[in-house]
Amino acid sequence: MKKNDLILIGGLLIIAFTILVGQRLWQKNNTTSGAEVVVVIDGKEYERLPLNQDASKEIQLSDGQLNILQIKDGEAFISEANCPDKICEKHHPISYNGQSIVCLPHKLVVSIDGGKEMEVDTIAQ
Repeated sequence: MKKNDLILIGGLLIIAFTILVGQRLWQKNNTTSGAEVVVVIDGKEYERLPLNQDASKEIQLSDGQLNILQIKDGEAFISEANCPDKICEKHHPISYNGQSIVCLPHKLVVSIDGGKEMEVDTIAQ
């Protein structure tokens, strides 16, 4: 590798790191302080947790069913589940009002209430 190649790679890494840090700061600053993560099991509200406080919640269901909910940097996601398909684990983190993560085998729904509204990307007619 030549010197210019190393400078280019270093510059691209600095730009990528700057964008990542900026995105995290923007996300944290734009999370509504009153936003809550609502956990519903089998149609009944199980718990509400603040979205602006980092937390880890183990949701133990009947028959050994388990989901672990993580709240970190103003986002909520399922980090671990013992359901057969594990689609809830693969779902991207949620942070906007109305977004949800669903685990059908465990009849679990995790959603955001009172959060920032999503901006509209496009309007279809």
